[in-house]
Amino acid sequence: GTNGIFAALAVTLNATIGGNLDVTGDLTVMGDFGINSTQAIEIKSTFNGPDAIHLLVDGGAAETLVIQSAQGTGATAVSIQADAGGIVMSAARASASAVNIGASDAAGGILLEANTGGITASITNGDFVVETGTGAISIGEDLVAHNIVIGNSTGATAISLNTGTGDLNLGTNAIAHTVTIGNVTGATAVNINVGTGN
Repeated sequence: GTNGIFAALAVTLNATIGGNLDVTGDLTVMGDFGINSTQAIEIKSTFNGPDAIHLLVDGGAAETLVIQSAQGTGATAVSIQADAGGIVMSAARASASAVNIGASDAAGGILLEANTGGITASITNGDFVVETGTGAISIGEDLVAHNIVIGNSTGATAISLNTGTGDLNLGTNAIAHTVTIGNVTGATAVNINVGTGN
């Protein structure tokens, strides 16, 4: 059946409710509060406005809010969906690790997918660092014709391409094309140096 509560309620004892619990007004719980079920649990609001469902912790600097799937092994063990709108994640901590997205398993990875809207990383005066260990870095390697732009022509912008004992190859794939280094503007200089190699 349905248990309807139509006023503010202060719970001061253990309660087992069979069926549905409908609350109109405030439900105040003093102390630890657990919801346990062997079946699915749904929290639903039909309010058409901001904060239709609002989960808030407000106890102090050591507080945490955890959303956890303890045994799920599927690709959607934890799913956050917005069927018609967007999703915003923000953090106010003054730290280089204010937002952390990680895959802790040794074989885990992170997949970012987008359609024609693209993916934009916008950084205000901070570094953009990509580190892969022994893994390769591929940019624009998919088999579709497109432009790849690295760097810009503003001010003292510089680009450095460095290698260790490996080679540095420019335009060495077996396709006829023009390779241009430098330009004919003003005092432009091009320096190509070799050691004992060819």
